[in-house]
Amino acid sequence: MEAAMWNIRTVALAALALIGSVAVAGAESLGIARVSFVTAKVEKFSQFESRPNAVFKLGEDVRLYGEPTGFVASDRTGRSQIDMKADIKVSAADERVVVERKNLMSLKHSSPETLDNVFVNLSVKVPTAGMYVVSFRLTDNLTGRFLDYSLPFQVEAPERLAAHQDSP
Repeated sequence: MEAAMWNIRTVALAALALIGSVAVAGAESLGIARVSFVTAKVEKFSQFESRPNAVFKLGEDVRLYGEPTGFVASDRTGRSQIDMKADIKVSAADERVVVERKNLMSLKHSSPETLDNVFVNLSVKVPTAGMYVVSFRLTDNLTGRFLDYSLPFQVEAPERLAAHQDSP
């Protein structure tokens, strides 16, 4: 009987420790406050120039700017920390994967101050003209949680772009 009580207490303590770990790691939902195709790499939070459309020239970098939320956690000492990676995939209209990069970006930082204003820059080149979907996955390495996000875009050959510019 005493051994059974000890096992019950151990399980209860383990469950409390697990609940505490989840709270410390951040139970906030992962999300994206803003995502935009941009004209250039963004250097400062929220200071970017959005593209007027999602049409890119062949050979041009397809650049994305994003402001993820829920990836900053506080540890037991109160330090803010982030440990995030990004994967990117570009699929054609027929769902064929054209470009895929794992661990394209990694962000790992710890600070005694609150970490605010987290942003990511992602960039990829697509080899041929066509309609595509860019998908990226942001993974929180502290909790194992992840966020998937996708956007459609188009890559046009130079002759099609010239025809668009000449039309009224």
